[in-house]
Amino acid sequence: MWVWRTPQASQFNSGHLYAIAMRASLEDRMAALWDDEDREAMLLRTIGEARQYDDRLGLSPKGMLQLRWSVRANEGAGQTSADPVGPAPTTSPKAATNVRRLKVT
Repeated sequence: MWVWRTPQASQFNSGHLYAIAMRASLEDRMAALWDDEDREAMLLRTIGEARQYDDRLGLSPKGMLQLRWSVRANEGAGQTSADPVGPAPTTSPKAATNVRRLKVT
């Protein structure tokens, strides 16, 4: 699931697993409802629930602000970023310098 590739994943613990599983379930439900014209109200409700989980998990700007999290570049990179979604982890030394870290401020 995409959530494990975010800098926020470094702050998750076993207490977050239920919320992450619920968010994944909502994503599956949204995909199933997306093309169903008769379920528009249910789709909107599901999107709203997913947004609330994103806030709780720090996956949205509002959630990051509430948790007092900020995303910064790795110490060796010399640059900062507020982009919460970083690249997928890689093993090359050059890519390792561009990995973003989550910092509680």
